[in-house]
Amino acid sequence: MEIIGDAEGLVREVRELARRESGEIIAAAEAEAERLLAAAQEAADKEGAAFAAGALAEAERRRAMLLASVPAEAARLRAERIEAVLETVKAGALRRLEAEYGGAGSGAALAALAASAVAKMEGNSFVLTLGPAAAAALKGRAGDIERAAGKGALDLVFEEDAAIGDGVLVRDAAGRQFWDNTFRARLERLWPELRGSLMQSLEMTGEGQ
Repeated sequence: MEIIGDAEGLVREVRELARRESGEIIAAAEAEAERLLAAAQEAADKEGAAFAAGALAEAERRRAMLLASVPAEAARLRAERIEAVLETVKAGALRRLEAEYGGAGSGAALAALAASAVAKMEGNSFVLTLGPAAAAALKGRAGDIERAAGKGALDLVFEEDAAIGDGVLVRDAAGRQFWDNTFRARLERLWPELRGSLMQSLEMTGEGQ
C-alpha cells in the first residue's frame, strides 16, 4: 500500500493553509504594530517633545517584539497542521488495510500475518485468535501458515473472539509468548518509519522548514 501517494493531496493542502495563515498572522501583527506607533505619535503630539522620544521608543520596542513573534506563531500553526495531516493519513491507512485485506476474502493476507508472527516465536504449538469473519476466511489455511512460517509441522489451534478486529492474535500453547498482528497493531509498529517518510516528503516540499 502506497501511503505516501495517498498523502500528496493533503501535503499540498496543508502547505497552502499554513502559508495563508502565516500571511494572516503577519498582516495582523503589522496592523497592530502600526496602531501602536500611531497611538504613540498621537500621544507625543499632545504631550510634547519631552514625552515623544520615550513614547516612540516604547512603541518601537513593542512593535519589534510583536513582529519577532510572527515566525514562532507561524511555525506552531504549521506543526499543528502537519500533525493533523499525519493523523489523517494514519486513519486512512487503517481504513484502507481493512477495506483491502479484511473481511471474508482475507484468507491469504491473514495466513501471511499469522505466519509472520509464528516465525518470530519459539516452539511449534500456537493458538490463533481471530474475529468471526477472519476465522472463516482462514479456515483450511493451516498448511499455508506452515509453509510461510518455515518451521516445519505446526500444531495450530484456532479460536474466535468477536472483540478482535481484522488481523490475528498469536500466542504459544503455554501462554508465554504473544504477538499482536491485528491491522491496527501492525500499523502502530510500522508507523514511526512511515511517519518519517511522510515528514521527509513534507520537508522536501518546503513544509518542514
